[in-house]
Amino acid sequence: MNDEVIVRPLRHEDADAVRTLDGRIVGADRSRTWDRYVDRFLRLADGKALPEAPWGCFVAESRGRIIGFLLSELRGGEYGLPRGAWIMAVAVDPKARRRGVGRKLVDELVNSCRQRRVPDVFAALLPGDGEAGSFVRSCGLDPSKSVAIFSRTV
Repeated sequence: MNDEVIVRPLRHEDADAVRTLDGRIVGADRSRTWDRYVDRFLRLADGKALPEAPWGCFVAESRGRIIGFLLSELRGGEYGLPRGAWIMAVAVDPKARRRGVGRKLVDELVNSCRQRRVPDVFAALLPGDGEAGSFVRSCGLDPSKSVAIFSRTV
């Protein structure tokens, strides 16, 4: 049995498998905003209007089954924000965790950024999400010196 993990760009035909994996991980209690956001990427992949799926979106496969995905956007320049790849979602099937799948997905994005001369990779996390914080740090991301997020509760 071959458990090799292959990371490749998201393809149009991956959308249903990514939706299913996302639903299994996040569950039925996810926010409507999250659902719409992930679904926007997948509609682009489904739509076939584009010659290829959005840049910066990858899946990880093992034994022909999608076991993880990473969705990112190329942003920057707007309102002076730094140019970079912004990771919007990374998910790995719980049964496939602790095998380096998430890191392989992030590494693929980093390599893609190098090829396109995209200078930075960003990930925004919720405060207190220690697991996500540990993961992104293990992938070589550090707190940004170029972006600070401020808020005010109203």
